[in-house]
Amino acid sequence: MIWREFYSRRNKVSLVRHNGDATVRKQFSNEEDYEREKGIYLQLEGSDIPRPRVLEEYAKNGMYLEYIDAPTLCELLEYAEEGTVDEKTVCAAYCLMVDWLTAFHEVTEKGMGDTNARNFLFDGLVLYGLDFENTTQDSSIEDDIGQALAYLMAYEPTDSQLKQRLFESITHYAIEQKQLSESSIQPAYVRERKILTDRRNNMRR
Repeated sequence: MIWREFYSRRNKVSLVRHNGDATVRKQFSNEEDYEREKGIYLQLEGSDIPRPRVLEEYAKNGMYLEYIDAPTLCELLEYAEEGTVDEKTVCAAYCLMVDWLTAFHEVTEKGMGDTNARNFLFDGLVLYGLDFENTTQDSSIEDDIGQALAYLMAYEPTDSQLKQRLFESITHYAIEQKQLSESSIQPAYVRERKILTDRRNNMRR
C-alpha cells in the first residue's frame, strides 16, 4: 500500500508499508543512478554520517530505505518564512548541513552533487542526508556549499531578508568554523544560481 508519493524529478519514491513498517521505496529511472547511489551507501557503512539505512533491494534498480519522519530543510525554510519555525532553528540545521557535507567529502572523497534542501531531513537534533545518485569526483566541498546556498536563495520567496541573513550566517560558519575558501564558494554559488534561474525561466515559457 502506498501512503504517499515524495517529490522526485527523476525517480519514483513512495512511502509504503513493508514488513509491517513505514518504509521508503525508491525506484530509480536507470541502472547507472542506482549503482552510483548503492555504491555511496556501501562507502558510508561504518561511518557515523546520518543517513537512512538501506533495508533491502527492490526488484530491478530499486531499494527499500529506512523512513525518517522529519521535515526537509526546504520545508523548514517555508515554515520560517511563515513565522511558524524560529530562524535560529533553520540556521542551526544549515550549519549542520555544512558539517554533514564536510564529513561526506572526507569519507567518500566525492561531492554530493545535488545539495537541494529537499535532500536533507532535520528532526530537531540530527540532520540526515539522502539521495546520492548525483555524486561526483569532480566537485569540491566548496562546490557543494555554493550550490546549497544557491538553492537557499532561489526558493520562493527568492532573496528574502530571512534568506539573506541565513546566507551570511552559513557562509561565515563555513569559512570560520570549517576553514573553507570563500573565493571558491562564491563562484560556485554564482554558477549554480544561473543554472537555477535559467531552468526556472525555461519552465515558464
